Amino acid sequence: MKSTSRIASLVGVLGLVGIGLPIVGQDSVEVTIVDERSADSLKSRRGSAFSAIAFLPEKAVDPPPLVQLQDALDKRATQPLALVVSEMRVIDFFPARLNAGLPGGAIGGAIRDQLVDSKTDWSLIDALGISAEEDAVICLLAASVNGKEISFAAHAPYVLGRGAMVRSNANFKAAVTSSIDQVAQKIVDFAAPAQATQ
Repeated sequence: MKSTSRIASLVGVLGLVGIGLPIVGQDSVEVTIVDERSADSLKSRRGSAFSAIAFLPEKAVDPPPLVQLQDALDKRATQPLALVVSEMRVIDFFPARLNAGLPGGAIGGAIRDQLVDSKTDWSLIDALGISAEEDAVICLLAASVNGKEISFAAHAPYVLGRGAMVRSNANFKAAVTSSIDQVAQKIVDFAAPAQATQ
């Protein structure tokens, strides 16, 4: 079924995130996203100037995370997907850039400590195998897909050139896109019908 409406661009232009408007895909199968995130979850958060973990505000990611997720799902979905997003965070984790020593096992706990308003158990971050020796972008998503609750996390490392502006750096932007793409693939894999055994 081909969807003819697409309001993702309106969401980005008008800032309509957080009010429950659906984003409808435009490719071969219908992919809808309803944004039920809180306004607070769209804001920047960093524990201190010495923290190597920064939650990016929605406006710092271009195109916005839900629009990137929509595009990634449009490219991958093989069946209709109805996604209701309760949490989506894009996190810059930069121990190498800050030259901060953070034990590998402490990363998940440090992120969870800053998710004070989260209703999701993010212990799955520990299983990502994020290195405390390199900078990475982490994407967290809690949602329901076709009525089933999900929570996924993914990360992508990046390296900045000397003196590079972080948010506008091509490597940083590619890591943001890669982490969101990985989450999209996890959604598609989760929603795929079980293959009949022969």
